[in-house]
Amino acid sequence: MSRKWREMTQHADSAKDGRRAIRAVCHAMACGVVLSVCVLMIVAYVFETSARAEGYAGEAVVFCSARWALLINGGIAVLGLVFLVWCLVLNRQVAKKTIALEQSNRNSEFNFRRLIDGMPDAVFIQTDGQLTYANPVACALLGASTPDELLGAPVLGFFPKTKHAYITERIAQLDAGSGYTPAVEHTLLRLDGTPITVEITTAPLRHKDQSGTLVFVRDISARKRQEHLYESLVEDMPAYIVRFTPKGVVTFVNNAVSTFLQQNKEEILGKITDDFLLPDDRMRSDAALINTSAENPRAEYTINIRRADGQLRQIRCLTRAIIGSDGAIEEFQMVAFDITDQRRFEERLSQTNKLETIGMLAGGIAHDFNNMLQTILGFGELALLETPPPDPRASDIQEVIAAANRAKRLTGQLLAFSRNSPMKITRVQLNQEIERDRRMLTRLLGEGITVELALDETLPDILADTGHIEQVLLNLAVNARDAMPDGGTLVLQTSCVTLAANDDRLHPEASPGDYVCWSISDTGCGIPPHIQTKVFDPFFTTKPKDRGTGLGLST
Repeated sequence: MSRKWREMTQHADSAKDGRRAIRAVCHAMACGVVLSVCVLMIVAYVFETSARAEGYAGEAVVFCSARWALLINGGIAVLGLVFLVWCLVLNRQVAKKTIALEQSNRNSEFNFRRLIDGMPDAVFIQTDGQLTYANPVACALLGASTPDELLGAPVLGFFPKTKHAYITERIAQLDAGSGYTPAVEHTLLRLDGTPITVEITTAPLRHKDQSGTLVFVRDISARKRQEHLYESLVEDMPAYIVRFTPKGVVTFVNNAVSTFLQQNKEEILGKITDDFLLPDDRMRSDAALINTSAENPRAEYTINIRRADGQLRQIRCLTRAIIGSDGAIEEFQMVAFDITDQRRFEERLSQTNKLETIGMLAGGIAHDFNNMLQTILGFGELALLETPPPDPRASDIQEVIAAANRAKRLTGQLLAFSRNSPMKITRVQLNQEIERDRRMLTRLLGEGITVELALDETLPDILADTGHIEQVLLNLAVNARDAMPDGGTLVLQTSCVTLAANDDRLHPEASPGDYVCWSISDTGCGIPPHIQTKVFDPFFTTKPKDRGTGLGLST
């Protein structure tokens, strides 16, 4: 486009130069003819003078001189006449061609201007750092009602100050004849100061005997808004979006992936996808992707990924092959979801169904078990009546009766569990309940484990089910005993705490305020971090078979 424009804008100048050249030739030829005539006259004069000087006389000499004069004068006249006719014809032809060329230039310039004015992109011409032409689209782009508002304006005024040095250097390069520049993204300032995002293409141009620049400008603000919306959608999406090559090199990840892996994007890009997978999952992923093709570009599979904090998460991957123009796979685009919690919920739902079955079974046997407990309690009380307190066996019989009562309360909980009955909430003094169960814990845990109490004497009463308190204490104590096979210390501590709204210890369903804190700690081996979230799952345990059921039923 710039070459065509340069040729058309230079036609008029070429025509003028042609006319000037023809006139110069005519002047030069006229001068040549005059010079030739003068030379002939000088030759004739010299010849005649020399003839006379040598003493030639008579008619022969006179005749010779007259003949040479006639020939010279006749030749001059004929030559002048031919030259005059040639000049007239040449000038007429030059005039016709000049008029035709000027008309052609005017038509070409008119057509080209009409073409430029009708272009969908903005077109500018700048010379000497100022705008000398702007089409209607350019006026609308910069917020001008007429081209006169733009013509003569400095080019730098439409760019941010941070770009002035670059634009000045670029104009100098174009004025020096630097070649065509492909589209480059810039920010322009409208007349009212509003910024707009554009793509600018430039080419050097000779305009009106001056070095200038032909500038094409395309408004890409709408496209940039769409790109920003798409980028925001992708970056803010909770799903994990990843693009990687057939060799597994990661080329793009969104913010969700960076948050999930607990790594910066720069650390993830360029890595191999297998670096994040376990060996078995690598084979599963490769087996799913190897079957993709242009006819079947989709693949679905589930993998496990271990995060930086050690958690093993289950990920469902929906992958699509990006097919190139040659039919080969260029990249894979994966949208993945963390289904760990969903699977846990499904497992809990299944466990709940099992517990419902257990509840039905418990309800069936609880009555019979209660009958047996009533027999134990009855004979125990009779034995206690026959064994006065000074008898050392009396304390043992009391422990039997207390254990039977606890078993009776436990069967009551099982019946409540099977019937989905509410708990028996009463006012309880937690310190007294713990002290009452201390002797039982000492015998349950054995001599190798010491039970220590650190109870807050100012502890207020709480509302709770005493049977649940005993169950929690027994389950935790038994698990602590198993964690300390070589002995240790079990510490039962109570205190008063005040929890604020932003306190991490506050339960999601609780409100800020004053609470009673009951903490149970031991000196055992501890619980690995990656299974700490599972300890309250019903019957979850890492113990060998027939060695316990963890914390048992959730309470």
